[in-house]
Amino acid sequence: MRDRNSVDGENRRWEDLPVVIPEAFTREFAEWCIAHEVRGKFSVVPCPAGLGRVDEQLPLFTRAQHESWLKMCRETIMPSFDITPETGQGFYGLYHRDHRHSGRETRCLPEY
Repeated sequence: MRDRNSVDGENRRWEDLPVVIPEAFTREFAEWCIAHEVRGKFSVVPCPAGLGRVDEQLPLFTRAQHESWLKMCRETIMPSFDITPETGQGFYGLYHRDHRHSGRETRCLPEY
């Protein structure tokens, strides 16, 4: 984002980006992949920002939005992709009982 500013003269801020990738964009991408027989891995952050689990309703979304996203994943992502959890190289540990983050960053892979 910041690197594009010097190319096109725009003054973009990362804070202005949407919080989530719109479901319509993901659906369109998945439908394109199906049409062009693209297959692969689709990574999902299992507990984004410590807000809760993606298989349960997250506080940012209504029940209808959550159900729509799950349906989209089942119908358009699963036929062409293996869905895998994205854990990244560093994350905050989660308390298993209530899925809150611990507030302490945990390195799950060594730095290279």
